[in-house]
This record gives sequence, C-alpha cells and structure tokens, in this order.
Amino acid sequence: MDSYFASPAMFDDLFQHKINACGTVCHDRRGMPRDIGPKSMKMKRGVIVTHVRGNLRAVRWKDRRDVYILTNMHFLLLKAISQMTLAMLSNLVS
Repeated sequence: MDSYFASPAMFDDLFQHKINACGTVCHDRRGMPRDIGPKSMKMKRGVIVTHVRGNLRAVRWKDRRDVYILTNMHFLLLKAISQMTLAMLSNLVS
C-alpha cells in the first residue's frame, strides 16, 4: 500500500471488513503514535521499534532513513522482533 494513502484509521476500517493490509506510512499522519516518531528517540541503524494498539501494529525501522510501517496482519513475527529489540536496547544502555 502506498504511504500517501495509508493511515491508521484506514487500516482499522480494512481490518473490520476482514481485509489484511501492510504498507509504509508517513510518520506525521493523523493517528500515528508519537512515541515512535523521529523526535521521540534517536536510533542506530538496524533497530526496530513497534507500537501495538488492538490489531494494528506501527513499526519504525532505522536504515539510512526511518521507515514507518503499518500492519494489521503480522502479529507473532513483530512480537518476537520487538522483544529482540528491547534486549538489544537494554544492552546498549548498560
């Protein structure tokens, strides 16, 4: 799905109609969580941070630039990745 059209509200509506979706999104789109935004934290390349709200997952992945992804169909994989990311972040802090 194109980031120009993607929004959390649209993904929620698609999920209610039993349509799975995954795509990139702009970080400043209405409804996007502010705790994974570019001003919330500095990240190193390769780090992944997720935010979960019901059946919707917002993902921020740091490459050369930040990549923001919305999905309503990738549940277990993102949970495992977010747990690994938390472990990596705790190792960086200590």
